[in-house]
Amino acid sequence: MGKPKLNPVKLTYNSFSGHSIPIKGEKIVKVNYNNRSTELKVIVADKNRNNILGRNWINALHFNNQTLDDIISNSSIQNANVEFKNLNELFILYDDIFKNGLGCCKVKAHLHVKPNVIPKFCKARSLPFAYREAVENDLNRLVTEGVLELITVSKWAAPIVVVPKAGGKVRICADFSTDVNQALDIDQYPLPKPNDLFVALNGGTLFSKIDFSEAYLQVELDNDSKELLVINTHKKIMDQMLSGLEGTVCYLDDIIVTGKNKIDHLNNLNKVFNKIKDYGFHINKGKCIFLSNYVEYLGFIVDKNGVHTSPSKTKAIVEMPKPTNISQLRSFLGMVNHYAKFIPKLSDQLSPFYSLLKINTPWKWNSFCDKNFKKIKQCLTSPLALPHYDPSLPLVLAADASNSGVGAVIYHRYPDGTEKAIAHASKTLTPTERNYAQIEKEALAIIYGVQKFDQFLRGRRFTLLTDHKPLIKIFGPKKGIPTTSANRLQRWALRLLGYVYDIEYRSTLNFGHADGLSRLPIGPDKDFDNQDPGETNVIASIQQDLQQDLPLSAVQIAKAIQKDPILVQIHKFILSGWPSSISNNFQPYYRIRNELSTSSGCNIWRLRTIVPICYRKHLLNYLHLSHPGMIRMKVYARRYLLWPSIDKQSLMTIIVIVNISQMFIFLKKNMESKKTRKK
Repeated sequence: MGKPKLNPVKLTYNSFSGHSIPIKGEKIVKVNYNNRSTELKVIVADKNRNNILGRNWINALHFNNQTLDDIISNSSIQNANVEFKNLNELFILYDDIFKNGLGCCKVKAHLHVKPNVIPKFCKARSLPFAYREAVENDLNRLVTEGVLELITVSKWAAPIVVVPKAGGKVRICADFSTDVNQALDIDQYPLPKPNDLFVALNGGTLFSKIDFSEAYLQVELDNDSKELLVINTHKKIMDQMLSGLEGTVCYLDDIIVTGKNKIDHLNNLNKVFNKIKDYGFHINKGKCIFLSNYVEYLGFIVDKNGVHTSPSKTKAIVEMPKPTNISQLRSFLGMVNHYAKFIPKLSDQLSPFYSLLKINTPWKWNSFCDKNFKKIKQCLTSPLALPHYDPSLPLVLAADASNSGVGAVIYHRYPDGTEKAIAHASKTLTPTERNYAQIEKEALAIIYGVQKFDQFLRGRRFTLLTDHKPLIKIFGPKKGIPTTSANRLQRWALRLLGYVYDIEYRSTLNFGHADGLSRLPIGPDKDFDNQDPGETNVIASIQQDLQQDLPLSAVQIAKAIQKDPILVQIHKFILSGWPSSISNNFQPYYRIRNELSTSSGCNIWRLRTIVPICYRKHLLNYLHLSHPGMIRMKVYARRYLLWPSIDKQSLMTIIVIVNISQMFIFLKKNMESKKTRKK
């Protein structure tokens, strides 16, 4: 085309935001596309920006009934047949898709709302003072990056959930479980069966795993769906993008690429990168794996020799330590009995264990116990008891916690009611986790299970099973994240918003398969424990910072708690669990029991320290030193402190101090008037 002479334009052009667009000129050009030829006007702007295809071009070239995928498929793919010799050549060629920041997919997502649904506008939740500045900064960042758009009016609105991060920062997420999620007619896009994926990878010698940068934020909603703000169609777009590419499979956000040899592998990667670039996505290079000898996927390891069961599926059973006391033995037997029908001659194998449970029988783990213990573990990991994952069957995740560990098992429910485990997982609690409230330990078990089995759970509906009733309300997906739950629980509830699940309660007596794993954990899980130490400890650090603002140290408060009969018992309840009924002295705390946690030996409600009786008057007097006034005095007290009737007592402190001050003023005036009369 060269540089033809441009004709002057007669119109002025503005962007959607109202800014003027400087124009160099216009030109009528000949356009050939898909065996069609026509002449169309090109308007040339005086700026180096992306090209825009107007409606006149779209109509003239009959793009109306075509998706972007069709258009891209009809276009030539550059570099498709170029032979590459090393990975760095591809990184240089496709530098754009590895840039920092979010990409923007050129295919827009559409959400289908159920008929006759009434829009729901939820009020904003109040924010803790410690978060407000950080939330404002992060909202401004998201608007600047184009993730959010500032509006003044909407039929729909969801409250936000704030997750504290290291360095005083926060992550903001919308709690769509309050409204939009229930209103959507969700497109349950079918997931591929593992065997189909493995067939496509057959014959590969090297494997690459591609990870996207916040993939769901890279898919823009169409105009009709923007005010709903939920994305559920990412998987479908990925499959469209990769359709027809050899040696390539996709499961949710992950793409696996292979080839018969290194050159073939690099050429397949080139085609995948080209598609990703055409669609506008960005890749997180730091989380990708390239040219590996194997890849682990859905409980299997795929390498040049074929498909093998991953040891991670059975590690929690194979490496389970032998019981060392009656309590641990009962938990092990409860787990074994859950799978009794899959273990031949089980009663004979269990007889040495039941002998240990007899009254007045000393604990003695002998060679028969050890031999049968190993046999039973082998049965639990056999193909009869441990089938392969099937996305067409109902899926259940059961998780439980003890004072020493957490355990999780994922299994299928068959039409006849049979339950068969797919994989097990367990870990010991870290020193920090051992100080969690019991409800937090139970919640941690769920988060651990969800993270360990993410590949099985993400993108499909499953059942979440717990033996801790309070978690039904906190993690229930239909009522929104409770603002009254502890900060750590809110953060975990937020993680679960990325999954589609039903949560059910099951009595501890019928929860042996998960209970046994939690009481006989195999040891630390470094991948889980070290995933984000900054985020894990940030709530504790915020609590410690607030405690440091007080004229008392956490050590002083913790010592005083040990002498306070009410608070020392509250501390034990938080760590070990609450009774079903309780005396009146504990009622103020019982009502907020699911919001309580511990930090540095202190009892904490949200971010406020529960103060022992001996220090309450002292702290109220301290807060009044700056003479803040009645309202501000309450604000100060509410920010740092908690005890029953604190508002009333802080008000009484002000009234008493004000009355004393007024008395001094009255006496001073009387003294001055007497001196005047004497003169």
